Amino acid sequence: MLFTPEEHRRKGYARLCLAALSRRLLSRGVTPFVYIETDNPTSQRLFSRMGFKRKHRANWIGYAPKGKKSGGGGGCGTKKGCCY
Repeated sequence: MLFTPEEHRRKGYARLCLAALSRRLLSRGVTPFVYIETDNPTSQRLFSRMGFKRKHRANWIGYAPKGKKSGGGGGCGTKKGCCY
């Protein structure tokens, strides 16, 4: 997961981290990829500008027992995203 605190955004930190990680993965023969939720255009732009290409759409489902922190108090949830 990539997250930049609000006060540090638009300074190039995410781009620097992603570039370094991508170079390291590629040097080891691993193709970097990312799943981005469809309601996150900021991340979609960042990865597109870094040369990542949209490959396909994805859906995933998650479950957490009630009482566990899961962003909704437990239960099932679905998300839609794209693989770059």
